Amino acid sequence: MFAALSAVGAGLEVVADVLTNAQDAAATHGAAAQGVAEAAHGAVEGAHEAAHGVSALYAIGMVALAEGIYVLALWALYRWVSRARHHDGWLTLVCLACIAAAPAAVALGLPLPWGLLLLSLGPIIAVAYHGHGRVHCAESFAVR
Repeated sequence: MFAALSAVGAGLEVVADVLTNAQDAAATHGAAAQGVAEAAHGAVEGAHEAAHGVSALYAIGMVALAEGIYVLALWALYRWVSRARHHDGWLTLVCLACIAAAPAAVALGLPLPWGLLLLSLGPIIAVAYHGHGRVHCAESFAVR
């Protein structure tokens, strides 16, 4: 579980490098082209493809894989410790579906920052669901 968490951090560092190099390349090529829209578009697209040899899809794929392993490890630990009911597994599937949708969306042309937001949507849903359940089903969360 801790290895997956550190892999998420390392993957986010690679994503930050991809985004930084994309902005630097766009600024450099945009200044050289004196406002030509095609050159700026090509610079951003080229920077997403070759920032340290890592594409945007590869960067978000690394983060998604590590986050998916982390979510599965957390779910398995939760099931083992709390002996949770079987119907709680759908929330993990929703979380994993959102995580898997992020690289697919980036592959289809979604910008990398929006892919990161999509990547975080699954855990946000899980946290909101458990927060709602704790408030409305207090007897289920009571200490026995």
